[in-house]
Amino acid sequence: MSVQKPHVVVITESLPKNCAHPEAYFQQFEGYILLVNTNYKCGIFVYVHLLLKYTEVNDHLVLSISECLVVDVKFPRSTNSIRIVAVYRSPSVNELSPNNKANLLQYLHNVSTVSSRVLVVGDFNLSSIDWKNQIPSLSNQPFEHHFLQKLQDTYLCQHVQEPTQFRDDSNPSVLDLVITKSPDDVRNIEILPPLGKSDHTVLKLSLKSSGDDSTPQKQTLKYNYTKGDYESFRNFIFSLCITEQLRENKYNVNEVFELIHEALVVGQNKFIPTIVYSQLYKNRQTLP
Repeated sequence: MSVQKPHVVVITESLPKNCAHPEAYFQQFEGYILLVNTNYKCGIFVYVHLLLKYTEVNDHLVLSISECLVVDVKFPRSTNSIRIVAVYRSPSVNELSPNNKANLLQYLHNVSTVSSRVLVVGDFNLSSIDWKNQIPSLSNQPFEHHFLQKLQDTYLCQHVQEPTQFRDDSNPSVLDLVITKSPDDVRNIEILPPLGKSDHTVLKLSLKSSGDDSTPQKQTLKYNYTKGDYESFRNFIFSLCITEQLRENKYNVNEVFELIHEALVVGQNKFIPTIVYSQLYKNRQTLP
């Protein structure tokens, strides 16, 4: 930290197991204020540079999540604050807090509606999600389905695609996530070696900060897949009799792909509504 001098550092699972005196592990760094959450057993540390203005958020929903620390940070030369949400979701936490999953999903919905920009980071322990294809790889994990559905419903973007945990006895997993409201909010995510004996990598990222509220907005259209008319979509595909055409064996592989792709694109435009998506695109500065 003394070399890189980042604006904000988030550390999850910051305490050893069965720690009786967590305050003994509160390590201070010159130039930073330390915010901590030790409500459960693993702990979250958030270091905020002293040059930044910050406000810790402790509303009822935040306090109902087993391990969550929320802070509004105002960066230099920026007129708007950014809400930083640090999360650690333990695989076993629901034994102590049955509503933890529902509360976490509800809070994701809430932060998607706030006027400020949002950065949600932490270890979510969702190893069965294939983030490159945005699908759960295991059908017997309902929370993974609910989590992905919540991101899609709220138009939140998850940026990490490569594994962040490596263990000798298991396949590499994407456990540490970075979630924002816009796909352009984050750039230059670097996966660095772990701290100490941790089996998790370090994620280093740059966050764009908007200049002010008068910045022009760029508008794009996105498909709203949650509102699609899939029954009509399915009937439309059946009406094209693509299977019968393929049985004639007169198409090569590329032609088969084009035939199916064209049908899906036409159906998508017919039966999936679009939504206008606006984002600030000028006068942005990069924040480590």
